[in-house]
Amino acid sequence: MRSKAYIIISGILFIAALIISLQSADHSTIDKWASFVMGLTAVTFLSGLISLFTKNKPAKNEQALN
Repeated sequence: MRSKAYIIISGILFIAALIISLQSADHSTIDKWASFVMGLTAVTFLSGLISLFTKNKPAKNEQALN
C-alpha cells in the first residue's frame, strides 16, 4: 500500500514537472528545476511500476526459502 502511494505521488510530480517544462519557452531556472524533478521522479515512477508488476515473484521465493 505504501509503495502505491509513492508511485502516485511521483507520477503527479512527474506530470507537473513535464507541464512546467513544456510551458516555459526559455530555459529559465524553474525549467531547469522542473527537468531535475522530472528526472528524479521518472526513475521512482518507473521503478515503482516495475516493482508492482514483479511483486508476486519475490514473495514466492521467500516462501520457498522458509
